Amino acid sequence: MSNVLNDNLEDFIAGLPDKSEFKPFAYYDKHLDCIRVQILDCSFKEERKNKIITVLSANHTEQNNFVGFNIKGIRYIFEEMKLPLSGVHKLSDLIDKLVKVFPDISVMQVKDLFRPILRDQDLSVDLG
Repeated sequence: MSNVLNDNLEDFIAGLPDKSEFKPFAYYDKHLDCIRVQILDCSFKEERKNKIITVLSANHTEQNNFVGFNIKGIRYIFEEMKLPLSGVHKLSDLIDKLVKVFPDISVMQVKDLFRPILRDQDLSVDLG
């Protein structure tokens, strides 16, 4: 009987997606009016940093292993930055503009932490 369980478990594990297939992503959640960015596939906790930035940290460690972030209030932010709330926007460019319009320590931290990854991954977000 244990061989049947082991075989079933092995089949189940073999059918799981390979972790190496994960690709960092960004998307606009129009219902919550935020851009969500995730660069690592893991469970995470959210920590609100200010009125627009929430940072995602990995649950599997006590250290601050940042795995993503949310930018909230996109309609307001895009209005302030005089950007169209449509089309595809490169995230590294958005973060650069965000720092200029909202020069808050949390926004600058997100820029410093994530900009090299965003540029390397060439992540963009489609606002539709």
